[in-house]
Amino acid sequence: MHPDAKSADFRLAMREFASGVAIVTCANGKERAGCTATALASLSLSPPSLVICLERSSSTLAVLTQAGTFAVNILAAQHGALASRFAGGNGVEGEARFEEGDWSALETGAPALVDALASLDCRVEEIVARHTHAVVIGDVQAVRVGSKRSGLLHWRSRFETLDCIESFAPRRAEGTAHPTTQRFDQIQVYGAAVTRFDSLSPTFRSFRNLGVTPQSSGDREFAPALQVSMGTWMWYHDTT
Repeated sequence: MHPDAKSADFRLAMREFASGVAIVTCANGKERAGCTATALASLSLSPPSLVICLERSSSTLAVLTQAGTFAVNILAAQHGALASRFAGGNGVEGEARFEEGDWSALETGAPALVDALASLDCRVEEIVARHTHAVVIGDVQAVRVGSKRSGLLHWRSRFETLDCIESFAPRRAEGTAHPTTQRFDQIQVYGAAVTRFDSLSPTFRSFRNLGVTPQSSGDREFAPALQVSMGTWMWYHDTT
């Protein structure tokens, strides 16, 4: 296979991997830089550490290397425009990117987005250059967790939102019977309000206002709560 064709196929394959979205920020004196990143993963809990991947040619990596510190700001659903801005949308570069958003700092002085889902303040532990990118290992110095809201996703080269439901069916206490019926009011699923639907547990047989029928899967039943525009089913199931 020709190398260009191989790269194109690889790009198409990786577009199928949905991920969260973060803005990586850093500051060296008065110089601030930042970019949108989706290549982010936790590395260790002890000590708390993470990894990010940045283009070797990026201005963010240059400032980050000089500063030796950076912050990872995990974005909420309403941050789509900010993510586009820090991805270079409309040609916005450098300090101008910070003209949008409410920015503060934690311990290292790296810019931290005030209304991020979470901000992780890091010192650079190691930078490993490979091919077109650099893998940056960050030793987490401070963490700020915001309110629990829906997160921003990146899938198939575009930003998507996912309005998460923290708990469809609460776990029953040990030694007690599973509740016969659970009712949820005004639940947000992928941005659409679903009002007053009931589930009969442990197999879910009744969904009001949805008009869906449970589907069998092995020895238990599942009922799709809502079919979203991207063609993905969110499954409502027993959490016990």
